[in-house]
Amino acid sequence: MDGSQHRVLVQISDCHIIPDGLQHGVVDTLANLGLVLDRVENSGLQPDAFVLSGDLTDAGQPEGYRLLRQRVEESAGRLGVPVVYLPGNHDERGAFRQQLLDEEPSGEPIDQVLWCGGLRVVALDSTVPGHDHGELSAEQLEFLAEELRRPAPEGTVLVLHHPPVPSPIASMSRIALYHPERLEKVVAGSDVRIILAGHNHHAMSATLGETPVWLCPATAYQADPLVAEGRFRGYPGAGFSRIDVGPEAVQATAVMGGVGAGPIVDVPMSEMPID
Repeated sequence: MDGSQHRVLVQISDCHIIPDGLQHGVVDTLANLGLVLDRVENSGLQPDAFVLSGDLTDAGQPEGYRLLRQRVEESAGRLGVPVVYLPGNHDERGAFRQQLLDEEPSGEPIDQVLWCGGLRVVALDSTVPGHDHGELSAEQLEFLAEELRRPAPEGTVLVLHHPPVPSPIASMSRIALYHPERLEKVVAGSDVRIILAGHNHHAMSATLGETPVWLCPATAYQADPLVAEGRFRGYPGAGFSRIDVGPEAVQATAVMGGVGAGPIVDVPMSEMPID
């Protein structure tokens, strides 16, 4: 690993785009996605890629994918960055392939590899059609192992939809990635620098063995990690993640403030009072 570059990925997850209507009767999911993308564009940040980590539509609607793709690729085009689309348990593989990847419909897992200079981004489809939990097949794990046998100059970022770690929300832990120890065995000792996931609608850091894991907040709404056992509670709010992959370290940052609102302060540090 030559470690000579600093890469920035913008991770966007759990958009739940509904073509005509509101999620739970209150959330305009397409508007929320637009707020997130506007926030990135207006920030002046020049990312290396957009990584969309699943549940891109609410029920696999073709029109939902078309609306999402149009809005994402408008921003990606202006920034000049590639986009990685990964399905989640709310997505439908056939429509996903047709509308986002310009491929023939197929029920096969949608696994991809993107290179950002010397940084390798591997996106594995952890969905199980008809179910909410996640799994990686033996074939997918072998694909990953084979890919990782050739180290990347700047390391590898692995992207899933389903977290390979428990959630403080018990109901989400029950529909996480099944058999995470199999994935842990493959990534142990490899150049995987961080595993990115979504699904839970809340930001969280953890480790799988010695590999850092980061869960992205959702663009649709945020789940409450303080909810009582046996319940699930969500609050309004659109968020996303900034992933900095540098020579010495990887940083994952949840971006919530400023999505859909102007700043309350924006001054040079020389003018910022230190309390």
